[in-house]
Amino acid sequence: MLLFLFYASPDKVFNFLLLIICGNLSRAKYKFREQGILITKVYYCPHHPEITGECSCRKPHPGMIMQAEQEFNLNLAWSVLIGDKISDIEAGKNAGVGINILVKPDSIPECLTTFFNKKD
Repeated sequence: MLLFLFYASPDKVFNFLLLIICGNLSRAKYKFREQGILITKVYYCPHHPEITGECSCRKPHPGMIMQAEQEFNLNLAWSVLIGDKISDIEAGKNAGVGINILVKPDSIPECLTTFFNKKD
């Protein structure tokens, strides 16, 4: 599972979005819902390489990231991607995401909770 934490609009104003890009839709939604984290949109790949063959959206291909870029007019160079698999980071790099962070598996919801509850 990977996600975008924020992006910068052309006027350099930072806007926060939570866009999840994953292979298993229900797992991602429930993990974040349990933490009380609002999800802007979830993208998932409905294909399976053994059944439908290769596709452009399955990580490490950047198809779903590019779809999010167009839908939300993202500035990928100013975006942050957090992933818990190497394929997440590869997808971010393939899409031109500016900052790609690899965290321990299944720790993304806790990372977000810590980020949004920071008292600075």
